[in-house]
Amino acid sequence: MINNKNINVFYKKGFHSWEEDFLENDVFNQKYFDFPINIKYLNDDMDINIYKSDKNIIIFNDVLKIDYLNFLIEKLNPKMLIFIGDESGNKQVYHELQKKTNIFYRQYNNPRKIMYNKNSLQFPLGYVKHFLKGESSLDNECLKIKDRKYISSFVGTIKSDRHLMCKIFKDSFPNSYFASTQTDWGNPLNQIVKPDMLYDIYNQSIFVVNGRGNVSLDCFRIYEGIVAGAIPVIVGNMNEIEVTFNYNNDMPIFIVGKDWNDALLQCKELLKDIDKLQEFQNKNKEWWKRNIYLIQNNIKMLI
Repeated sequence: MINNKNINVFYKKGFHSWEEDFLENDVFNQKYFDFPINIKYLNDDMDINIYKSDKNIIIFNDVLKIDYLNFLIEKLNPKMLIFIGDESGNKQVYHELQKKTNIFYRQYNNPRKIMYNKNSLQFPLGYVKHFLKGESSLDNECLKIKDRKYISSFVGTIKSDRHLMCKIFKDSFPNSYFASTQTDWGNPLNQIVKPDMLYDIYNQSIFVVNGRGNVSLDCFRIYEGIVAGAIPVIVGNMNEIEVTFNYNNDMPIFIVGKDWNDALLQCKELLKDIDKLQEFQNKNKEWWKRNIYLIQNNIKMLI
C-alpha cells in the first residue's frame, strides 16, 4: 500500500552548507508536521526509483548540473522545487523548471530579468549554519530592545558602500560592534567571527547595518538580524527595495535611508522612541514566522 502521507526532501549534502540549519530546523522541522519529513542526501549510489510514488521535494543550486536535475525531476516528479542562489538573476535555465512542479520557491527576486510563473514564490535566504546552535528560529527568544548593549553592528566583507557605512555608524555610535571578515561559503565554521558568536552580537544590537552585496541589497545579514531581533538598516532606491524584498507582497520592516547619513539620522531619531523600535522588532519576528509557516503550509498542501 502506498503511503501518501510521506514527504521526502532531496538535496546534495555540502551543496547548501550555509542554509542547512535553516532548512532542516525551520522549514522542514518535524515538530510542525503530522506526517514524516524525510531528509534524503543525494548520492551516486542512491536508488531514487523507490521514492517515485511519494510526495517529493528537491532543493538545488546551480552547482547541480541541469541535466542531472532534469533526470531527478523525471524520476521523482517533485511537487515542490526550491532553488537556492542566483543573486544576479542570470540562471534562466533553472527557473524554467517552475513549469515542472506544483510550487517553485526561489531565493532573490529579479522580475526584470526572470519571467516568473504564478507558482514561483520568494524564499528567505535564511541564516548561517550553527547560528542558533542547532535550535529552530521559530522557538528562539531574543533580547528586548531596551536590554541591548550595542547600538549598531556589522560583521562581514567590506565592499561596495560598506566602508562609508561602517565609518559613519562607528563614528556616531562608539558602543557598537564592527568586524571586517572574509566569508568562507564552503565552511560556515571557518569564520573569524563564529556563527554562534554572530548571533550573540546581533542579539545585543539594536540596528544591524546592511550595505550592498556583490549585486543585490539582499543578504543573509538581514535575516540573521531579524532572527536575533536587530532591526535592519539599508540604503537604496525604494523601487529597488520594494522589488528585492517583495516576498509575495509581504515586506519586513527596514530603516531605509536615501544615503548613509540619512539612515544615521533616522536611527538617532528612533533611539528616542524605544517603544517604536520594540514594535519594529516584534513585527519583524512575526513577519519571519509568518513566512516560514506559509512555506510549511504549502508543504502540507502537497499531501
